[in-house]
Amino acid sequence: SPAQTDTPALTQPDQPGLDVSGVIALSGDAEGNVVLSFPRETAERVVSLFTGVEMPHNHPDFADAVAELVNMISALASTRFTGRDIRLHSPCVVVGGGHVLLSGKEVTGVTIPVTSDAGPFFIEISLRRATPRTQYLPPEARASA
Repeated sequence: SPAQTDTPALTQPDQPGLDVSGVIALSGDAEGNVVLSFPRETAERVVSLFTGVEMPHNHPDFADAVAELVNMISALASTRFTGRDIRLHSPCVVVGGGHVLLSGKEVTGVTIPVTSDAGPFFIEISLRRATPRTQYLPPEARASA
């Protein structure tokens, strides 16, 4: 059966992380991140279903598969920003139990719990309106602006 979303909620700054997160940065008219966070078992099941190959979290291609999943979901989400300049950047993947991803105090985040046959996971979307001063800087330069 298809994945089911539960009620979105504002992301809490001290919300504990899960075991695997795929992160993709957004820039342009808005800045922020789209994050897919999974318990390790769910991530391994989802990646195995996606690739058709059993792939534990320590497999050399595991992070690439998670990155591609977050890339696809972010690309789909970005189509909802019609009339806006929203650019997607290369995804990164964090693997490690209980990690915490911090977005900054001016960023509003929404966490969407998802239930699937493969197990639970979360989609977190954190955005802030780009300021004229940071709008056209690359993401790595914005952090110090």
